[in-house]
Order: sequence, then C-alpha cells, then structure tokens
Amino acid sequence: MLEALGVNINLRPSEVERMIEEIGIAFLYAPLFHPVMGKVLPPEQDLGIKTIFYSVIGPLINPAFAPRHLLGVYKPELLDTVSYVAKALGYTNAMFVHGLDGLDEISLLGKTRINHLKNGEVNTIEIAPEDFGLTPDLEKTARDFCAAGVYALLFDPRTPDNAATGGAADLSAFIRLRRAVNCPVMLAGGIRPENVAEIVQKTGAQMIDLMTGVECRPGVKEEVKVAALFRALQI
Repeated sequence: MLEALGVNINLRPSEVERMIEEIGIAFLYAPLFHPVMGKVLPPEQDLGIKTIFYSVIGPLINPAFAPRHLLGVYKPELLDTVSYVAKALGYTNAMFVHGLDGLDEISLLGKTRINHLKNGEVNTIEIAPEDFGLTPDLEKTARDFCAAGVYALLFDPRTPDNAATGGAADLSAFIRLRRAVNCPVMLAGGIRPENVAEIVQKTGAQMIDLMTGVECRPGVKEEVKVAALFRALQI
C-alpha cells in the first residue's frame, strides 16, 4: 500500500537516519533492517498466508528492542499470547492491537481490541473511531484509495461475530461500495458453492475471493469444493 501511494520503502540506513533528523519520522522496512525477518519473508510470501514467524515473532525480537511498542496482531486469539510473551521479554509499555474488522492494526472503520502492557500488567480495552470524534465513511475512504492509484479493492462484509462461521453479512454495504468507486472491487467472505451464484447476481461482484468457503483447513483449498463453486458459476 505504501508503495502504491508513492512511498519509497527501500531506503538505506543513512537515508532513514537523515529523514528522522530532518522531519522526525521514517519507515524502516523490516527485511532490510532485521536479519531474521529478511529470511522469513520469502517463505511466508510463497505460502500466501500470514505466519507467526514473520508477523508475530519477528516484531517481538526486533534487534532495536524498543520496550515501548505498538504492534498489530493479525488474529484476535493471539493478543493474549503476544502480550505475555512481550512481558517476559521485558517490554515496559506496549500496546498490542487487532482491528475487529480483520485488520492487524487500529481500525478507522470499526472497533479495535487493545491489550495494554504497562508496569507488568496487561489490561484489555476496546476503542472505536467514534470515541475520538471520527465518523467512519467507507465509501469516501474507498474513493480516496482509488484516487491515490489503487488498482482494486477487496471488501469482506462479514462481522467479527460471524467471520468464523463462513456466513456472509450485510451485502448491502458491498453494493454501496461498488457503486461509489470507479475501480474493481473484490468480494470476500462467506462465499461457498451453495451461495456463490446468488451472491454474484445480487451484488454484481466483479471479482470474488475464494477463501474459507472452499477450504478444508486454513490456507488449503479443497478441490471438490472449488470445482462445485465453478460449476455453480457455470465457468
């Protein structure tokens, strides 16, 4: 995303140092600065799924060892584990966050669960954009991304409550989004052989993402289900 927005993430240490000195902020691309991350990234990219090695363990063993830390966690069930590992490693004031709309960061569109580690204690809270006077505007956000040069968007209309059940929710939100932007929108979440034809017809989805609805286990597609889905689409 940063690259799509024109940010050069492949800066040398001297260039990063200059940015920090001149403007007070810089982006450190982990594979270039963290030896372990550089070795773990290629296998994770080949797998096509997030793993604890690159997305969790790597940041926790950051060679800079910043005891004050903000770390996004890609699965809500990992929040407690990551928090207590960080405590054992000596982190003093850190926040481990998961956006309940599926983001491994603080969400601007929905609630975020935070495990705050401070003075050896871990407290869990939830925050929402409205708590800070922000009103989520999905359509405007999507238009801004498209205007910035993003080729396509992926939208998962499921809620945190039903994401694990394979059921789609609030397809009307996807329809509003598709009508609001001028770039392709991929629909993800809860698409199965039994409902794919109806969903595509109802939403006019230009692309669909085959994930949990055709998997026999996380990250592994079941050929029988994939074939049944294509038959349902008459492909």
